Amino acid sequence: MSAQKSGKANTTVKGGNNENEVEKARDMGEWKKVTELLEAGRVGKQVNSGPGDILVNFLQCEAKLELWLDDHQPLDKFLSKAKSALIDVKKGFQLCLSHAGDQWGLKTDVRVLLAKIYHTTGLYEEALDELEKSGIMGLSETGQSVRNIQLMAEANAIKAHSLEKVGKSLRGKPNMSELERKKEIQRCYNRSGDLSIQFFQGQEKIFAATYPSVSVGNFPFPNVNVTLNNNTTSISSSGGTTSPHPQNWEKRRPSSILDFAIRRGPALLIEEGKLDEAILRIDKLIRSCDTHYFTPIRLMFYRRFAEILLRYKYIPTKLTTLEASGTNTKFHMSSGIFSPLNLWESIILTLLLGESLVVKEGVLNQAPEFEKARKLANSNAASIYDLLCLASGRWGHYQLVNEGFEQALKFSFEEPHIWSQYALSFVASGLNSRKSNQTLIEAGNLSDNPTPLLLLAAQQSFSRLLTEEGMQIIQTAKEKEMAGSRKLLSRVLLYEGIGYFLRSFEKHMNQQRLDDRATALSSLQAAVELDPVDCIGLHWLARVYAWTGNINDAFNVAVKALRAFPFHLPTLQLMILLLSAQRNYSDALAVTEEALDEYPDHLGFLQMKAALDQKLFGPDAALTTVRQMLIVWKALFDDGFGLVRSDSPEYKGFGGFGSLQLPSPTDRDGGSVASFRAGSIAGSSTNTGTLTIGFRGDAALSEIASSVSIHGFLNQASAGELAWTAQINIWIMLTDLYLKLNQPTQAGLSIEEAAQIASAHPDVLFYRGQTEEHLENYNEARTWYESAVGVKPTHVKALQSLALMQHYFGSHRLAEKTLQDALKLDPYDHHTWFLKKKYIFFIF
Repeated sequence: MSAQKSGKANTTVKGGNNENEVEKARDMGEWKKVTELLEAGRVGKQVNSGPGDILVNFLQCEAKLELWLDDHQPLDKFLSKAKSALIDVKKGFQLCLSHAGDQWGLKTDVRVLLAKIYHTTGLYEEALDELEKSGIMGLSETGQSVRNIQLMAEANAIKAHSLEKVGKSLRGKPNMSELERKKEIQRCYNRSGDLSIQFFQGQEKIFAATYPSVSVGNFPFPNVNVTLNNNTTSISSSGGTTSPHPQNWEKRRPSSILDFAIRRGPALLIEEGKLDEAILRIDKLIRSCDTHYFTPIRLMFYRRFAEILLRYKYIPTKLTTLEASGTNTKFHMSSGIFSPLNLWESIILTLLLGESLVVKEGVLNQAPEFEKARKLANSNAASIYDLLCLASGRWGHYQLVNEGFEQALKFSFEEPHIWSQYALSFVASGLNSRKSNQTLIEAGNLSDNPTPLLLLAAQQSFSRLLTEEGMQIIQTAKEKEMAGSRKLLSRVLLYEGIGYFLRSFEKHMNQQRLDDRATALSSLQAAVELDPVDCIGLHWLARVYAWTGNINDAFNVAVKALRAFPFHLPTLQLMILLLSAQRNYSDALAVTEEALDEYPDHLGFLQMKAALDQKLFGPDAALTTVRQMLIVWKALFDDGFGLVRSDSPEYKGFGGFGSLQLPSPTDRDGGSVASFRAGSIAGSSTNTGTLTIGFRGDAALSEIASSVSIHGFLNQASAGELAWTAQINIWIMLTDLYLKLNQPTQAGLSIEEAAQIASAHPDVLFYRGQTEEHLENYNEARTWYESAVGVKPTHVKALQSLALMQHYFGSHRLAEKTLQDALKLDPYDHHTWFLKKKYIFFIF
């Protein structure tokens, strides 16, 4: 073949059908088949001696070279081995060059292949000399065979890489400046990438014509896998007995030099700080029509593209512009292509495209021979999904991550990382269910460090009031920590103490409650001893001290917690409650106002201020604060259509609600977390004080979602339900204040607003009864109290009021039994004892 003759490379084998088979095998890269045909003499018999022998010699050397390169990438560790292994091949090519004439048009091909040998053996200047002599850089790809397109792509890649290796010491180019050299390197890498994709598309077209019964979507390269590392891409392949494709196609992969050239082009642009050009180049490559040769490289580019956008938060203004490459490469250019409008759309779209590839390329076969392929597929999936976690986390769309990992589970059998990320996506998205709990436990069983996952599972169990289940998980975590490094033993003991504390509210006997709280104190004290600066441990220790009536000890521990972390809002709230329990109302109000200066939209602090205002200045002052709470709620959560906004503060760190990770233990008790039985005013006037720490579990009653009359949009996430529960509590507080101001009409209107949100809420039912009792409608009041107790049997205040109504109607023994039930729930409530003592003589 002479490059000067026709302006194109045209190395073909002349002759009959056997020669056509050799030519097709060369295009398809089936070098073993080429060798078999040559060894069988099927080509040699068709050619005459002389030039025909040269052609056979060329084909044999070409096949040997390609087969050796299939097993040995051109790396530094193979240089010495390549020099000895390719001596005979090199001599064979030199023999082809020494033959007079160029009847078969071999010279261009031979010199390119010699350049490959020199490049493989580390002789980069010799490789550049051979490429210059070949004249292949000036050829057009139009009309070339698939094999020749491959050689042209490899020639450009070899030239670019050799220029990088040689640097400024290149012989014969004294006038080439550093800038010119860099431009030539970039041009060659880009052209090699375009020609490589054209080569991949050409091979796939030949395969579709050769095997028409096999769809292009099942092209036999799905077993090609690529490991995505920081700086390199390692490509491997594995065959499989389940593949529907011919066996000689099952271990195909792109040439390592072509793979390197495609990746190196954008990498150079990034190194030089040309982000705009790099992104446009990557965008162009991933818009090429897909082939299975290019699939692993495309997956890598999806990852790199997303990494660049995430790291630099940068996107060019005209991403859809594709400059002409001068090749016949096919690109997706349809006007119907989705064009992202902003940075985040670009990132999410890129990662979702990458996710579609990793799901498609996942290895389901669990046979031992597929172990390496499974690990590679899982590594690729983990890379894409981890980036999806970062991107979705910035946007707050953890549900998207959860759905993605659920698909990845199909090919991630007992893969710890995938399972751990899947389990954590439940936590991040706020999904608390039996499924999420079991996923966390399973992920913990697979993980080398199971304690954090088991603690999250226990936390979810506690949040769903499954205390015993949570305690069992904690015991498992404790056993693992005791047998391991014990680095998280303090946190395990903290959760154990919380578990005993929560369990104490499920006990009906007072002694059992005291025993559980004593055990909780012991565990929390042990946790604090192991980690004395853990603000969470100190907070819970202070909280349990407060519940057991040790107000002074609770106050001292709360001070230590605030010294450890002054911005821990639950502890700051607890401090205010403890000051009020010590009757230091002025100090408590001062702390509250300072907190509101920092967090003016915090509903918990506003509620505390309302309670303190009522105590110090009367209901009128408190009424102003509660009205302000309604204004704040509307500004934070209401979008004007009855929907809770997704940008409301429950998605942010501070503001809106208190930030405890566990709900108030009064979910079963009915009293406020603030009710320390020592005169804490934030929990004494109503039993809605749980707003200061975390809303009660009854906010999630199905009745809330089913009885909506105006705001018919409660079938949202738990954060939205918490927002509506906040509004219910605000209206209830208004009702209580209006009753104290002797304004039953306004109180009725306020409780009616709360009833429109959740008519069967136990506090709504209770204050309906309070309103009717204030109007001296005792029969209706009794009915409402009975309804409140029916919905929530642990509602102490409803039991007290119901006993009072039963006494008014002459049911003295029934009133006695009701008060006894209230004492079982809270034996320290002075109002229950007062009623019991006041009306006990009516029984006898």
